[in-house]
Amino acid sequence: MTTTLIRRDYRDFDAAERVLAESDLAWTIVYFGALTDGESTVDFTPTRRIVTPSPLAIPRSTLAGFLVRAAETDEHARARLVLSGAVR
Repeated sequence: MTTTLIRRDYRDFDAAERVLAESDLAWTIVYFGALTDGESTVDFTPTRRIVTPSPLAIPRSTLAGFLVRAAETDEHARARLVLSGAVR
């Protein structure tokens, strides 16, 4: 049952991404790993390759800062990104 639900969820994600990609919106999709309460850092790596983030953990404040900057600029407009917690 879990596999069926997960499969359906991913189909929903794929459909939502298609709708965004076909729109005229300046969207940015950010995937990330495990959120931590660690101190904010500027050491993170955004990549357009959709892979499991490595390292997996990223401070909430680092992610929040990245999301705000992404919303305020066009640097990552119309991109799917994976954000990992340290420069590699």
